[in-house]
Amino acid sequence: MNQFPAGTDVTVTIPFVDRNGAALPAAGMALSYTVLDELENVVQTSTDLPAPQTSDTGVTVTIPRTANQLAGPAPNISDGVATGNPIITVDGLREIQLTMTTAAGQFVTKIQYLLKASDAALVLLQNSFQTYNLSLLTASRLVNLQSWPDAAEGDRINALIQAWLRMTKLGYFVRWPRDPDAQNYLNWFDSRNEIIIPRLWTVMTTQRWYNYYPENFRQAMRDAQVLDADFLLTNDVYQQRRDAGIIRERVGESDIQFRNVKPLNLGLSKAALARLQGYVDTKYTITRS
Repeated sequence: MNQFPAGTDVTVTIPFVDRNGAALPAAGMALSYTVLDELENVVQTSTDLPAPQTSDTGVTVTIPRTANQLAGPAPNISDGVATGNPIITVDGLREIQLTMTTAAGQFVTKIQYLLKASDAALVLLQNSFQTYNLSLLTASRLVNLQSWPDAAEGDRINALIQAWLRMTKLGYFVRWPRDPDAQNYLNWFDSRNEIIIPRLWTVMTTQRWYNYYPENFRQAMRDAQVLDADFLLTNDVYQQRRDAGIIRERVGESDIQFRNVKPLNLGLSKAALARLQGYVDTKYTITRS
């Protein structure tokens, strides 16, 4: 699917075909089109086009920039209350529905294209722990990255977003650095130690992120995001077999042996989990109110 910067004119060519892809003759054809968004709301109402020439096999349509705008920031609503950072729209979709009226009847063909924000595809604490430029800096400090160095920007961004989604399904226990003698006080455990349950990520604010947690934790999360993105970009067939539980495979007279227990899967790559060692909290606490 083609991609275009949001807020620009988009020109596409739509062929005269039916639902089965068969060509429709242009002679005597009347044309109109409608533009919808990703929620199938009408962005541009039905607009007539000039009649095509009999030799035409398609029509070129220009969708004006006014119909290709992304929505502005929206409140982050939780239980009816605006919480966390506002939601920034970073992408969208447009569908052009071309209506072709012929002597045989009316036919509709559809073309979709993507709209991408021109400034930032990654938004801190909305779909990433870092901006794209910061992820490049983060990656430059890591070793043994497999696929990240040669991946395209769009693939890196998609992998970073997927890594964010995987990481925010976990809970974390963050300890602030302190003098060991602080344990002499009764409330030492509660003093600046923070437990992040998974649902907290949806309402996490930038102010909380930068003031409630130490930088070494934030850096670990940035590193782990890039490491997990690199894992997602890498098609490691041997790792896939290990994850499937294969412990022996013999070629020739086919023989595959699986381990008799399911391997532990926390939803992150081993490299990312290793970087988050000491932070991931897999415990669930049940209390009475």
